[in-house]
Amino acid sequence: MNRIIILYAACILVACNTRTERFDYTNPDSSDHNYRASTKKPDYSWAPPTPKPPIIDNELPNEYQHKKQLFLDSTVSPAWDEAGFKNANKFINFFKQFQLLVRDDRKEDIARLIKFPLRNLKNKKEFLEHYDEIFNPEFKREIKEQAPLEIYRDKNGAMIGNDGQLWFKPKGDGFVIVVMNF
Repeated sequence: MNRIIILYAACILVACNTRTERFDYTNPDSSDHNYRASTKKPDYSWAPPTPKPPIIDNELPNEYQHKKQLFLDSTVSPAWDEAGFKNANKFINFFKQFQLLVRDDRKEDIARLIKFPLRNLKNKKEFLEHYDEIFNPEFKREIKEQAPLEIYRDKNGAMIGNDGQLWFKPKGDGFVIVVMNF
């Protein structure tokens, strides 16, 4: 009986001193999979992968491309076709980019979108001089808060701002500002 206890104790001692094979998580490419204690601190600087932005298909029809739209304030806007916009989604995407230009005060880029001369602005130089007057904080807020899917339009173009400060029209493959009321 004493021999069995001694033999059992010896087996336990040997088992406790033997290293077991483990995968090295600090180096997944290692060919030997023995455990190695790492002195490196964990790296938490990585970021999880971000989802890809949704693909916007300008070829898909807009719900109001061919029919009138009723807004929450009871205003009825004609169909995009009636306003001269062949592709409403393309204009909506353009307008979202325009909102970013205004947010970032990219005066030169905005000036490139204007079809000069306007009633109250003769050229790009005058526009740049009056930019802060036209795009005051209140109007910038209106542009920022304008829901792209609720842009009023009619035969004069697409209107931005509560008081019709900006009017856009299609030109070629893009869009231009044709009226600025300030």
